[in-house]
Amino acid sequence: MQVKTSLRPKQIDWAKAKAFYLSSPDVSLATVSREFGVSRQSVSKWANIEKWMEQKEQVDDLVTTALSDKLASMLIDARLQQATLGSSFLQMAAEAMQEQDKYGKRKIKVKDVKDLKDIALAGATLQKTGLGFDQDKPQANVVVMVQTPQGTTLDITKVT
Repeated sequence: MQVKTSLRPKQIDWAKAKAFYLSSPDVSLATVSREFGVSRQSVSKWANIEKWMEQKEQVDDLVTTALSDKLASMLIDARLQQATLGSSFLQMAAEAMQEQDKYGKRKIKVKDVKDLKDIALAGATLQKTGLGFDQDKPQANVVVMVQTPQGTTLDITKVT
């Protein structure tokens, strides 16, 4: 008795093969062929009929756009935090210059003026960078007015 063997083509779930192909920019038609154990010609035939390559480009474009949007949002959040921190530094320096002891004398000492100037300039720099004014390095003057305990007003100007 002779047994006939049938050479039926392997049943492929082409929807899964397509999903696999679209899942990553690194997956090629040859990769699908190896993964699903089917000839490259069969994969190419299905890919051409169902326009897998065009769909892959669309998916890649959507992913790229979504990623760009997310990165832009993260950059905006970071810059806002930076600008807020810079404003806080400036506010802290301004409040310190106005603070008085119980006798109505300013608490700030001449030696503290340099520290306050550094805090104020750091705050202005952070704020400027956070707001995007550091792009293309436009020229701007940062002016910090400091009044010493003796009543002398110092105008500290820094060109940035």
